[in-house]
Amino acid sequence: MRNKFKIIWLFISSYLLTLFLTSCNFFIENGGLGVSLDILESKKKGVFIQEYKSIPNPIKVHDTLNVNIKSAWLEHTWRYDGAQGQKAKKTNQKKYQIIITTDDRSLRGYNETWIIGNGNDSTFYHGYKNNIVMQLTNFSAQDTLNLKIIKGRNLAKPLNIIGRFHLIKI
Repeated sequence: MRNKFKIIWLFISSYLLTLFLTSCNFFIENGGLGVSLDILESKKKGVFIQEYKSIPNPIKVHDTLNVNIKSAWLEHTWRYDGAQGQKAKKTNQKKYQIIITTDDRSLRGYNETWIIGNGNDSTFYHGYKNNIVMQLTNFSAQDTLNLKIIKGRNLAKPLNIIGRFHLIKI
């Protein structure tokens, strides 16, 4: 009976803590890492570096994968700052993130059966809604980024590369 009470108490306290942290906007108000939802927001926050377009677009791999890239940009890595997290504070001048905006259909199976990466040690992760994000360190803004579509979920060698595309500076 006592163990049952402990389990119930643990569940209730975990639920209340989660509710408290999310309802008070804890993450934003305490300087959590941010990712811009679009290029306009990135520019407003002062973290925008440059915009890219995809070649080709949409990206087609066999008959099963069709990725439509709506927008892509490079920005400084930043944290929420100010009242209600309305401002951005750059974290470090040597840390960046590339954001690609697409649609639900294009991301079907992403991070389950396929990923996008640079072929080295970085891959894109799901951001907010239809964004995927890749963190970069010591990156110099380049005119062209060469990216690989990799079958599977990891970067174990040898890579099973099923497609390639380029992001070109606009």
